[in-house]
Amino acid sequence: TPSIIDMVSFPKHQSVRTIEDNADARDRYKALGLNPKEFVKVKSGELTLDAWMIKPVDFDSTKKYPVIVEVYGEPAPCRMCGEEATCGINTWPISAISL
Repeated sequence: TPSIIDMVSFPKHQSVRTIEDNADARDRYKALGLNPKEFVKVKSGELTLDAWMIKPVDFDSTKKYPVIVEVYGEPAPCRMCGEEATCGINTWPISAISL
């Protein structure tokens, strides 16, 4: 979902002022009816990587679907925070992509 951008005071990490709440964008995003991100672990050789997946709105487990895999090796723009992850604008609404 679109981020809320706050000015934050350190060291207590308290919000001082909301710069952009993205309320309109959040409403439009919610109206798409997308499934939530599912957090998974993916094995690649000896490595276990954190990943997330978004299934199509009308997902049917008996069907096969195209997959978009994006690997970005630098940790600077991405972070995992418990059950949430942000990686810039790399949220792919799979059901909205024409393949």
